[in-house]
Amino acid sequence: MTMTTDTSDPRILLDLNRDILVRDIYCVDPIVDHLMIHLTEEEKNTIRGGQGDNRHSQARKLLDVVRSKGLGAFFCFREALRRCNCNYPHLEDLLRHCPINAHNEKFMFWCEQCECLQCEHCKNKHVHPEHDLTAIFSVTENIKTKFDCFVRESRTKLSCIRNRQISSVEHRELKSWAETSGVEIRTLVSKTIEEEENWFANKLSNEGTPSVCEQGSVDTAVLNVGGPSDVDRAAVGQVAARRKYEDAGGLRTLLALNRKELIQEMQFIGPITDSLCKKDVITPEEECIIVQTPSTPQEQARRLLDIIACKGKIETLHHFAKALETTYPYLAELLHQCPEHNAKFEFYCEKCAVLVCLACRDSNHTDHVTTSITTVITLCKSEFDRFIVDNRNKLMDIRHQKIGPDGQVKLVKESGAVLRDMVIRKIDEEVNMFISKLDQSLPNLTKPPKGMERKSRKRKKAR
Repeated sequence: MTMTTDTSDPRILLDLNRDILVRDIYCVDPIVDHLMIHLTEEEKNTIRGGQGDNRHSQARKLLDVVRSKGLGAFFCFREALRRCNCNYPHLEDLLRHCPINAHNEKFMFWCEQCECLQCEHCKNKHVHPEHDLTAIFSVTENIKTKFDCFVRESRTKLSCIRNRQISSVEHRELKSWAETSGVEIRTLVSKTIEEEENWFANKLSNEGTPSVCEQGSVDTAVLNVGGPSDVDRAAVGQVAARRKYEDAGGLRTLLALNRKELIQEMQFIGPITDSLCKKDVITPEEECIIVQTPSTPQEQARRLLDIIACKGKIETLHHFAKALETTYPYLAELLHQCPEHNAKFEFYCEKCAVLVCLACRDSNHTDHVTTSITTVITLCKSEFDRFIVDNRNKLMDIRHQKIGPDGQVKLVKESGAVLRDMVIRKIDEEVNMFISKLDQSLPNLTKPPKGMERKSRKRKKAR
């Protein structure tokens, strides 16, 4: 096993990102307090300055002092940006970039032979091009996609039942969908964290097992614990088919706008045509026409989209979108966008009870209260990414004998437990919010008739 020489100093990131740090640090006090063990009283007073110093000058002095200290002060400063009620996670992310040769790019890859993190620039200039480099965030993208899909669908389902009472059957179906989705995402999160922990322990033991990032996406099809039957799923699908953004016109528009990218990226459509054929969306004859040989994957994809477009029914479009989610989830996201602007839904309008993109919010919903549906998901992904990068940084430090291996597996497991609790708590909050809103749409069947209420009050008075 070869190892790269560790010559990079992450403190250079303070210089490379100085302008942004100075601009965005609004108050140095909590950061200075967190750095207490690394600063003298004189340095604290210098940073805080006098009455003539504004926040920008204080931030500059803070960066100068941290830059002059050792790595311990730098890591403590980086932690303070996130932990000390500073709310500067984007600044902390900047200080986790690749410092080698001033690349200042996000680490995206892991070299198995060198056992080191690589940014895109490092990967392209790698001294050993034959080495195996794996994308370290592929699994977190999978979790983000699942969570994002659930949040978006839950808001859209709520839009469908807005200002109307739902039946007990519909309530049961939608509640079952939410609970099952929550179980799937929670199980995926737990499985991913456990495999990452095992990867670190095995690497430390030099067993060389592949990381969760190398194993590909976790198949959530096997994670459906106690989920609804096919009949329940079909019923939920009928409810979902009423979604505003999946009306026939909207989906036709999105298919047309994204046709070129869909044709280019769908390299293997077998699973999609099989699924559509089983659901009688396309006939066996149409399937043969689509996959006829000789033909390129792009020609097959083009014929598939032509047939779907010709049918044009909401059920056909809906089933195609679902089949696409199974095989190419990132492409399916293109069909869950705003048809008017072909942009991702990022907000939920509380007044209109609809999903809106940024352009919609700034045009038709300027006076309405809108809440972000991506903030929580982005936070969870950011914490997941940090967990993965930190584990690899630990391994690199152990290899370079900066830290000892004793107790590191325990620390990774503790970090994994904290991450698991945080992400699962956010998932549970989304599921519970949906179910609570769902309960409000039920007719009040438990309220007794007025005559019964009067009799009940008389009995209580008699007692």
